[in-house]
Parts: sequence; C-alpha cells; structure tokens
Amino acid sequence: MTTAGVLVAMSAGTAVAEGGGRADPQPGAPGIGDPYYPLDGNGGYDVRHYRLDLRYDPATDVLDGTATITAQATQALSRFDLDFQGLEVRSVTVGGRAATWTWEGQELVVTPAHPLREGRRFTVEVVYDGVPQTLTDELGGSGFFHTDDGAVVAGQPHGAATWFPANDHPRDAASIDVSVTVPEGLEGVSNGVLSGSWTADGWTTWSWSAEEPMATYLVTLAVGEFDLREYEAGGIAFWDAVDPDLATLDLDPETEGPSAGAVADAALARQPEVIEAASGWFGPYPFTAAGAIVDDAPDLGFALETQTRPVYASSFFTDAVTAESVVVHELAHQWYGD
Repeated sequence: MTTAGVLVAMSAGTAVAEGGGRADPQPGAPGIGDPYYPLDGNGGYDVRHYRLDLRYDPATDVLDGTATITAQATQALSRFDLDFQGLEVRSVTVGGRAATWTWEGQELVVTPAHPLREGRRFTVEVVYDGVPQTLTDELGGSGFFHTDDGAVVAGQPHGAATWFPANDHPRDAASIDVSVTVPEGLEGVSNGVLSGSWTADGWTTWSWSAEEPMATYLVTLAVGEFDLREYEAGGIAFWDAVDPDLATLDLDPETEGPSAGAVADAALARQPEVIEAASGWFGPYPFTAAGAIVDDAPDLGFALETQTRPVYASSFFTDAVTAESVVVHELAHQWYGD
C-alpha cells in the first residue's frame, strides 16, 4: 500500500491523506461531543451567523420561519446535521442550490448538491413552519412557551432547536439577527439592539440585531402585548419589555403591597446601577445592549440569562428583595455564563 492511499483519522470524523493529499468528504458528526447530551450540537462546521426571518400568529400558534445560517466547514463534508425538532421543513438550500434532507430522530441531515471542502464558508437556508412545542423533562418546562397573547422563549439547555435549526450547543456561539412579524398591536422582542419596526397590512415587523456571539440557548423571542421601554445609561442601550398584566397582578394576596408590575418596574430601574457595580467587580460590561423581558406566563417558572435581555417569570416580583436579587443574578450571568 502506498502512503498516498493511507488515511489518518482526525477529530470529529475529519480525515487527511498522508503526504498532504486532500481528504475525502465525510459526514459531519451528529453530536458535538457533550457527555450529557450526546446529540446536542454537530460536528464538521462552525456557525458564524444566524439570520431568522419569522412570522408568528398567536391566534393559531403557527410559526413561519426562514433561517439563514452562515458557517465554515471544519472538515471536508459530504453531509451535515442541524439540530431541529417538531416543525415541518419546506425547503433547504446550501450555497443557493437545492439540497436534500432527511430526518434521523431530532437531527435534520442535510446533503448539499456538492460536497463542501474543509475551510469553505457556506450558507444554509431552511424554510419551515409549524407549532413549536414546549420541552418537558424532570426539571420542568423549557424552550418555547405559548402564552395567552403570544409566546416567550427560554431555551436552556437545548430549546433553540424547537423554533429554529441550529448547531444547538454552547460550544458554537454565533451572532444573530432576528426579524419577527406579528399582528399589529403586539410587540416582538429578541436579543441585542432594535434595528427598527414597521407596520403594513395589519402586521408589524420588529428587527433585532446581536453582533456579539452567543450560544443558541441564549437566543430569546417574546411576542405579545408588552410595555416596551427604551433608554440609555452608561453608554449601554436598554430595552425592557414588561407584560402590562403585571400592573394588576397581586402575587402575594395576604399583603397590601404594590402590584407585581410596580415591583418589577422598581427592580428593573436599578439595572444600570447593577451593571455599573458589576463592571467594577468583573470588568467592562461585555455587550452594547441590556434589558429584560417580564411575561405573565403561568408555565414559565424560572428566569434565564438570555444574552442582553434576561427573561423573568412574573413570580419573582412579589417583593423588592426577591425582585432585585434575581435581577442581580441574571445580570451577573452576562459576564459568567453567557
């Protein structure tokens, strides 16, 4: 056997020919190597950017989406996986050319028209629709929660794959743009900076951009009626989205204290102060935007450090101490955990 015909296996299924020959394309691994969640994430590529163009109708709970994923091959790829579950795929293209796809459990397996060479940057577009499902396990619910007027997403540990195709593991962070179209009169909120909003034919589109890379579980979406407040403090742009139902919500009926909305407003007003103090302890704040989403969603029983815009269950806003403590906790995650 000549050395030119000998292949030496490399990590995640990559192979290179001895003597410097180009490797034959191989399938990307169906998991990124997590011992707890073996099929979370995928091998063979690194995502650089997600663009999500979404339309969500709370009357039907149907989400229509186009996900455009920019990635770089880390091996010669004959095919690759995307984490995705519960929704219907309508089309897939790679590099603008139709690709074939199959389902292997909760893995969307994509075969491009031509193999991808190692190091190549490529674009995948997936068009899909359906009703996203909430994940439940021994720890409770996570992912996409349906509410009385929309939805809210808290994706830890792997709920991103319930509403967009992804390399759903913290090891592969990427920047993201989210554009969501909702019925006029409702707000659509996500991570990062609000690029703009516009209304046409009874629908309003909200466009958000997060330039700093994030893990997919940290991507959030909230649709519904919100009191959306924009302000600036310390060079950071803030957007707080608070469900107006909290204004009349008394979470502690045994007392005559303020409503959950008043408690939430007071706690969120201290966010610039918290970030300034934490910057002194941990270093400069890592992002250009900050803020919060507080939704009166009965099935959401926790808070999550969704990057630049943590999500909070209304149950945290019974009193000032509890409220301020959870805000400090989730903001600290912006340095440690995001």
